Amino acid sequence: MKLTTERLKQIIKEELHEMMGMGDNLSKLLDSDDESMIMQGIDLALTLGMPIVVRNPSRNILSYVQNSTDSDLLTLMAQPETHKRILFRIAQNQNTPIKVIRDIATNHAYNVRAANLATKSLNIYCAQYSDDEICGDLDGDMEYRN
Repeated sequence: MKLTTERLKQIIKEELHEMMGMGDNLSKLLDSDDESMIMQGIDLALTLGMPIVVRNPSRNILSYVQNSTDSDLLTLMAQPETHKRILFRIAQNQNTPIKVIRDIATNHAYNVRAANLATKSLNIYCAQYSDDEICGDLDGDMEYRN
């Protein structure tokens, strides 16, 4: 069977449409008031490598993020729209990749407190690893935001 350009375009459109629908369903899971639904949404998003935005976290979800050792999970959850308490825990988690910490510290779309916690972590990291290229892009100590 020969695959034509038109058929390939149709397949791509169908897959994109299906992924868009999956994103809507994922948002419904993550925005749920039911903690088990949120956890299912987190697991699904992690499997698919999709951004994770939780807007209504329970204490158990916050504890889950705080104690997570999964750098992929922490990266996917580090979205500016994510609840600020989750962002605080991501910024403080030692397993969060330094590039994510840098993004939180330098991007003004993030919550100020989360940015300041990330700035603190970034300053500590750069004091220890000043030859890292991430630290080289920064001019000395990062300033805290108000």
